[in-house]
Amino acid sequence: MIYVCYCLPKDIPVIIYQLTLEGSNMFFNSAVVNDLDEFKKKSDVIVANSSDAALYDTKDKIYTRDLYSEIIS
Repeated sequence: MIYVCYCLPKDIPVIIYQLTLEGSNMFFNSAVVNDLDEFKKKSDVIVANSSDAALYDTKDKIYTRDLYSEIIS
């Protein structure tokens, strides 16, 4: 899963969670985090294409277009 938003003003930091993007700590000038717990702690808002059970404990931070998710509702 990659969480990226390219339309934010430059003064808003973006953190990307990507488990498989190891060996790099930057992606398009955004910080890359490989640890999901660290990502959840650092994030104020999580934008996701779809929901996942691993994100349930942060459901109040999640914005998604996943209309059929039973996890977030």
